[in-house]
Amino acid sequence: MEMELEMETISTEIIKPSTPTPSQLKTFKLSLLDQFFHFTYVPHVLFYNPPPPLENGTKNDQKMTSYLKDSLSKTLSLFYPLAGRLTMDESSIDCNDKGISFVETRVLNCSLSTFLEASNRVDLIGRFLSETIYDDQTIGNNNNNRHETTTVTELVPLAIQVSIFNCGGFAIGSQWLHKVCDAVSWGNFLKNWAAIATGLKANVTSSEFATAISLFPPCDLILPSGMKPRTLKPPDDALKTGRGGCIVRSFLFTPQAINALQALAISEHVPNPTRVEVVSGFIWKHAMVAVATTANAPLCNSVPSICSSAISHAVNMRPRTNPPLSSACFGNLIIDAIAHSEGENEASQRNIELPDLVTRIRNGLAPFKDAEFLSKFQGEGGAQVMGNYKKKLKDQNDSITTYKFTSWSKLDMKPDFGFGLPVWVAFTGGRLSSSFKNLIPLIETLDHGIEAWLILDEQQGSVLQSDPDFLQFASPIS
Repeated sequence: MEMELEMETISTEIIKPSTPTPSQLKTFKLSLLDQFFHFTYVPHVLFYNPPPPLENGTKNDQKMTSYLKDSLSKTLSLFYPLAGRLTMDESSIDCNDKGISFVETRVLNCSLSTFLEASNRVDLIGRFLSETIYDDQTIGNNNNNRHETTTVTELVPLAIQVSIFNCGGFAIGSQWLHKVCDAVSWGNFLKNWAAIATGLKANVTSSEFATAISLFPPCDLILPSGMKPRTLKPPDDALKTGRGGCIVRSFLFTPQAINALQALAISEHVPNPTRVEVVSGFIWKHAMVAVATTANAPLCNSVPSICSSAISHAVNMRPRTNPPLSSACFGNLIIDAIAHSEGENEASQRNIELPDLVTRIRNGLAPFKDAEFLSKFQGEGGAQVMGNYKKKLKDQNDSITTYKFTSWSKLDMKPDFGFGLPVWVAFTGGRLSSSFKNLIPLIETLDHGIEAWLILDEQQGSVLQSDPDFLQFASPIS
């Protein structure tokens, strides 16, 4: 059944690093790869069962929150760029220890178990994400005080919200600025935060902050040093207000369903399809059907772009360079690999076989897993190569539908802060702005299934939810 959440904000504060950042580390230069990322925040929400009660039998909500804040402060000392602010010319982060946003809220009207059973829980995920991502929002959470515009120097690179259910279960919602780091870096942050929280010092690892810029030196920026900071429109409020051009749908692929898809996807060209390849190919196939269905299939004969599509997959460059880089390398060390499909009409989309799509995905990703190919983006000449490639991607996105996949399946994104593993890992929900359209994160479940979070046009999402061929392998979360 559907439900509404009643929540109240308990506190909003800034958490600063526990130790000051040394003067020689005060400037963190952004790499070429960082420069090409937009000022977009990546959401991530972890849901946990109630921690054990105190010795007197009472809930230890306050102790738990204090424990998380203290360990978070210590972790920020290791990941000091996240506690800084972007410079006016957007070339660096001033590691000034201004800190990150930390909001504590309470869910007044339900327990965690009740929430997880709600049929509209995906639509409510945005309530567990903080709105406090500007410096002027550090006190209170009053939307009336928000800027119509903001500047890059006011953006807080990381915002955390801890929401406590009335049973003592809780959620840790985070939003990190993609301009600063990728999901691999975020997973490394979580791993260290959990290690510090649980006192497992042997599991604390040092990040490498100089590697990215040494391999991918930045190009000249549009803004000369010393100019006024660029004015930005604030990130869309659609997570909480319900405005936007697309909607989130989440589907579960169980281990059994994935095994069945792998068996169906085997071909001469790809005898060993991976879990991510088959789930991506299966979603791609049915998303194309949904587009053709909602766009009026006969139009596809005269407007091929309606039925032509592509997918991109974010490829982690770290293990694929020569020599391979450590997973502890901080920043954005990912690149989008592309695979294409063309069809004339809805029937042709339905007739595309999964093995063919998986082969296209394998072939499309292959160059981006080759160290020699990736070396073209490195060094002083890398800026021109990367610029040309990004322009090619933009031109493609403007002409055909591109589904943007990102897999978190191999990342350490399920931290145990001493209370057990999260019972559910979520991305975001509700209605979002069109800037998120066709983004599809894949998140591994505790039992090694995959939850796919599809951010689609609402009509296309509805087609998928009623497609029996799709639902044979994909189960709607809610």
